[in-house]
Amino acid sequence: MDSSNSHQQIYDVLLEDYGDSMSNLSAADHGVKFISSQSKAIDLDSYAEFCQINFNCSGNPSTCDAWYIDSSKNCHLIEFKSGQFNFNTLDKNCPNCNHSFSEQGKRNKEIFIKCAESLLIISEITNKPLDFFRNNMKFILVVEKMSPLVDMHYHAAKRAKMPFIPQEISRLHKMYFKDVELWTKSDFEAVIS
Repeated sequence: MDSSNSHQQIYDVLLEDYGDSMSNLSAADHGVKFISSQSKAIDLDSYAEFCQINFNCSGNPSTCDAWYIDSSKNCHLIEFKSGQFNFNTLDKNCPNCNHSFSEQGKRNKEIFIKCAESLLIISEITNKPLDFFRNNMKFILVVEKMSPLVDMHYHAAKRAKMPFIPQEISRLHKMYFKDVELWTKSDFEAVIS
């Protein structure tokens, strides 16, 4: 097997057994489908459950919602978050923040854990080192709604034609991924239909 295409071949095989529509995958956390795209991706939660059962792992791995390789062979790890998403609760300049893991802080930590465990699983099945993903994979956090403050920063970045990377997830950039971006539902559906 050509190692440059091995992850694509493994992805294609897994897509047959663990593929689902982006619409269904967007409902993974809370049962609310907020994406209408019928493009297929690997349901990492289902694959992680298979691994947990078949390899006698203790506990169920916490994974991102989807592993997606687009028609240009670009790799994406995708996490969908329904409801309003707010990043400013861990802002060091915020006088109301106590820098503990508040409810939003727990959500941010959950994203880091999901990314790490997803990459471990994908690395294991593709036999690719973390460095491969650091140089070839994009993490996309797709949110249904943003708080007004986050929305203001998001639209300012969009007007400047720059990706919006909230500080709380920017650490994932270069640590685990080539790129890290926050997308809205409309951004996602404009790119992945």
